[in-house]
Amino acid sequence: MNYPLLEVNHLSAYIHDTRMRKFVRMVDDVSFAVESGKVLGIFGESGCGKTRTAYCIMGLMPDSPGIIDGEIWLTTGGGESGCRKPVKPPPTPPRGGKEGVGELTTAFKGRENLLQGLDACVNRKPKGEKLVIKKKITKWQQKYEKKMSALRGKTIGLISQGAKSALWPFDTIRNQVEESYRTSGLDEHQASGAAAWLLDELQLIDWADAYPHTLSGGTCQRAITAVVLALNPVLLIADEPTTGLDPPLQVKIIELLKQFVNGKLQFSQPRNEQALIIISHDIKVMAELADTLIVMYAGRVVESGDCSILLGNSARHPYTQMMKSIAQLNVHKSELTPQTLVDLGIVPTMLNLPPGCKFHPRCAKRMDKCKTDEPILEELTANPTVSQPRSDARSHPEHREESRNGISLEKALVAPRKVRCYVSTE
Repeated sequence: MNYPLLEVNHLSAYIHDTRMRKFVRMVDDVSFAVESGKVLGIFGESGCGKTRTAYCIMGLMPDSPGIIDGEIWLTTGGGESGCRKPVKPPPTPPRGGKEGVGELTTAFKGRENLLQGLDACVNRKPKGEKLVIKKKITKWQQKYEKKMSALRGKTIGLISQGAKSALWPFDTIRNQVEESYRTSGLDEHQASGAAAWLLDELQLIDWADAYPHTLSGGTCQRAITAVVLALNPVLLIADEPTTGLDPPLQVKIIELLKQFVNGKLQFSQPRNEQALIIISHDIKVMAELADTLIVMYAGRVVESGDCSILLGNSARHPYTQMMKSIAQLNVHKSELTPQTLVDLGIVPTMLNLPPGCKFHPRCAKRMDKCKTDEPILEELTANPTVSQPRSDARSHPEHREESRNGISLEKALVAPRKVRCYVSTE
């Protein structure tokens, strides 16, 4: 039986733009859930909020003001015993009377809201008014950082895009990987052998005794992948782990990530509770790894559902369809002209988002109401998920027991799908 390892409900995060003297919303009401033994893919172009969402989970958003709303539920403490035993949930109603996309009705032992107490530190005003951040949020942030520092690494690991800045500059790659293995529970001799194996797998053995500043960007990317995999965290977030690498190395990293999520990574302590969040704009990587896919645009989820369905012929949101068509154009480069790229447009800056549907300036199927009314994320019956006009309506994800090798057509047809689009549901 799989269980919810991570649940994110109504997550919103801002940064403060000192030049324009205003708060900029980087993540807007994002909800999802990740089961143990499963892979969640977060897909979208650069600037869509994928990495910011990962930083929110890791507790790495700026303090001014950072996360201002939402819940991040993490289930910990299961060890080798497998699935947590369900316990009776608290009698309190859902926060604000809302029912979240990632919220479940069953509570689990060891389940904790990492953002507990944040509500009391922020006053949320109606749209168009300023946020009121109370002074006592500083104390909350200090407690929060202490809690997250204990979780980073062994419980939640992040393979970051900024590999050079993530590596310790004053130690060799070999020593950093060995230290990660020791942190995961191996002794000195075991850690040395495990590090040699992993460095060889990632073709890093010739650079094992080099320092990060002497290495190329792609080599550093492989090095940080080795360091984080050696920690063997419960939840691994891989942010563009294959970007900029040669195809053979991409295949090797995908293979290692598969071994990780299945609890079969060599030299690592077997677990029954690991999960992977893969962040990428590469459809091929998503198709190879992800069980469930959420598509993000302009800081919000625009479509979600089973990966095999969304990347097949059943995508409903025009943005998902466009990204799939671009991948097909890359195969037929003769069709990919400069004018084609101009016609496809670019992601809007978070400082100047268009009214209504954020994708409508790039959408060939847009209607008049798309320019003024913003859709909400709405569940489609027997279809993947798409967004429709905002309301308090929310939906439950169904946690299924399908194998990682795929799901049957019968189950695929009833898998919950959500979409944020007027056109897709007309």
